Amino acid sequence: MSSGGKIRNLNDLAKHFNCTAMTVSMALRDSEQLPVSLREKIKKFARENNFSPRSYHRRNAAAPAESGRHSSPPGPLLILHNERYQEPNPARDLTMPEAFQRLNCRGVKYSYVDVAEFNRNPGMIRNFAGVLYYNDQPIELPDDIPVMQLFGWTPLRSRQDRVTVNDVEIAEIAAKFFLKAGVKRLAIVWRDDMLDYCKEHPRITCLEEQLRRAGIPTTPLSFSRKESNFVPRLQHYLNEKGGQAGFFAFTGVCGLMLACALEGLQQWKCYAPAYVLVCDNNALLKDFMPQPATIDLNFSMLTKRAVDGLLWRLENPDAPNTILYQSPRLELPEPPSDKTEELS
Repeated sequence: MSSGGKIRNLNDLAKHFNCTAMTVSMALRDSEQLPVSLREKIKKFARENNFSPRSYHRRNAAAPAESGRHSSPPGPLLILHNERYQEPNPARDLTMPEAFQRLNCRGVKYSYVDVAEFNRNPGMIRNFAGVLYYNDQPIELPDDIPVMQLFGWTPLRSRQDRVTVNDVEIAEIAAKFFLKAGVKRLAIVWRDDMLDYCKEHPRITCLEEQLRRAGIPTTPLSFSRKESNFVPRLQHYLNEKGGQAGFFAFTGVCGLMLACALEGLQQWKCYAPAYVLVCDNNALLKDFMPQPATIDLNFSMLTKRAVDGLLWRLENPDAPNTILYQSPRLELPEPPSDKTEELS
């Protein structure tokens, strides 16, 4: 509140009740998602202080013209990440810095908190106006907190939005790639824990279905984090009869596992790039020559849309849940140069 004790905005009310501005906004709109007692307390206090959301919004709308300044940015926001394993994580490493930069440019305050820390102290959520996180995570969030999720496949909770890549389009791109390559069988490579929350992922099931229609059998070639038997299993698959083999890697991390194994078997150049497709073109595979074909997920654009979507949600808390699907794009490596160096 101001020094004089006057209620100027939703944040002033929120401080008085030790809750978020979003909770105050919901109470003033008589949202049934809040207890009746809490709604009545907030509405009564607002009436006693001659405050209404309508007058608040009208003042905010007029503020730029009168003073040349914009209204205060929303926030603070809680950004959750998962550091369970000390390893490269494209979903984290290619989205979080982009999110920080975009929020900093907007002047939005935020805290970057590990999921494990949040689960030890879930009450911290009441200090934040909204939440941003990536992938499906083992967390429980109250229904009155707006949430934006990057990627993820589980059903949406109340007040949750999601920005993700279109996995059906990924499957279509992959099917066309392998049909054009003339493969007769396909191994699909993924890591077991990547499907902890979604046993039938559309990126895999849709690809399997499209290749089944074309008479091309698919073989699951999954692996675990502490896998020690992947190379011999891969060798066994290569030795099987059935014609030209192809490989689809579920993510860049899976592509790295596949590339290392094929390189160890001295088979990488036999399959890349014509018969290897990796869903993600991140830097994990830049040291392998030749480069594999990849599917660009455009992490930067996904992150931009997620941040903008969460800020929009804070201003439109009662709008229906939304899922934004971004289209992927096939990227083929540059063909090798025809020029040869002359030997001296």
